[in-house]
Amino acid sequence: MASFAQYEPDARGEPLDGVLIRDGDIRDVHRVAEIYSEREGDSTARVEPFVAKEFETHAPAWKERYVCVAVIHGRVEAYGRAGYLRMTERAGVEGMPDGWYLSGLVVDSAFRRRGIGRQLVEHRLRRLAAVTDQVRYFVSDENRPSIRLHQDLGFIEERRRVSFPRTDFDPRGGTLFLLNLPKR
Repeated sequence: MASFAQYEPDARGEPLDGVLIRDGDIRDVHRVAEIYSEREGDSTARVEPFVAKEFETHAPAWKERYVCVAVIHGRVEAYGRAGYLRMTERAGVEGMPDGWYLSGLVVDSAFRRRGIGRQLVEHRLRRLAAVTDQVRYFVSDENRPSIRLHQDLGFIEERRRVSFPRTDFDPRGGTLFLLNLPKR
């Protein structure tokens, strides 16, 4: 079960200077797997093949997948993904249209509440603005820090009670959010 950041709307750590947001690289796979496995309570060895597949479909030129990372003091400490998802072709998906989705925003627990997640979301939105005018993301209703972050950036609730395979939503499902980007 995912370990979301505790929801403390007024809690803020010191913003970090020198955070570098860049495209993910195959050399980042192991570190991203470590960050992901910490949050999921899983082993790095078990999740590393999944992470490697994400990076392989991203590199070298992204068309339907994108991965970016946050580097702090020379070390990857967070990552975010985006992808064009064909929801209408997937079994077990309810209530979500085809399109570009943000997914997989994970920040190492030692660096949460320092503005890194926001930087990763903003970076992905800038990249996606070149290819689309709408971006969605779906989330567990329990992940209030993520909901607040995305709402602060202009995402609006589009639909409740959505489902997606291998995603831990409570029995009521998750919520789908939409952001209309400025016209290209």
